[in-house]
Amino acid sequence: MHIRATRGALALALIATVVIASQGCNMPPKGDSSGRVPAGTTTRGEAGSGLMRTDDLISASDRIATALAQDIDSMTARDFANRRVTVTFGDIVNKTSKMPTTDFEYLRDRIKSRLMESQHVRNNVRFIESRARRDELHQRELEGEPGLTGTSQPSVDRDFFCFLNGNMYSVDRPETRLYYLKFELMRASDGETVFSKDYEVKYVAPGG
Repeated sequence: MHIRATRGALALALIATVVIASQGCNMPPKGDSSGRVPAGTTTRGEAGSGLMRTDDLISASDRIATALAQDIDSMTARDFANRRVTVTFGDIVNKTSKMPTTDFEYLRDRIKSRLMESQHVRNNVRFIESRARRDELHQRELEGEPGLTGTSQPSVDRDFFCFLNGNMYSVDRPETRLYYLKFELMRASDGETVFSKDYEVKYVAPGG
């Protein structure tokens, strides 16, 4: 019995060694990171900048995308007769005191990317580029091609067409700043808001 127990212990030890070794082989090589940190990490510079932190931009995009994905079924049934909805980027209204609009464009594009990962969302919503971008690409890449006399525009019905708009605000106080972000879907035919989700975050300046 003692011999069998010893052999069993040795076998378990060998398996554990192999597992640990294989995990070690899969680990990324160590080296100079050149200052690279995970995207969700708050850096010292961010903490004292007065701007929204990148981890909050990531969190906001995840929450808004999740809320829209969860509301897809009820929204399409309530507002679009269970028809597939076409969505394009609309306006970003930046009323913050310091944040660049490009940060919110990143936020909006990340929302789209998260939504496109869901097959259920793609079955109910299709995203198209803005007319201005399509025209620019057409002129650059397809102008003069035989049989192409103009930009091919996708066929859309305004009753089933929405703009993804964003509104951004900051409320500034001594050593304190509150950011409020809201994304909404606006139906093209009548301007009705058919979906809305906001995100708030408040910062205190270091030493405040």
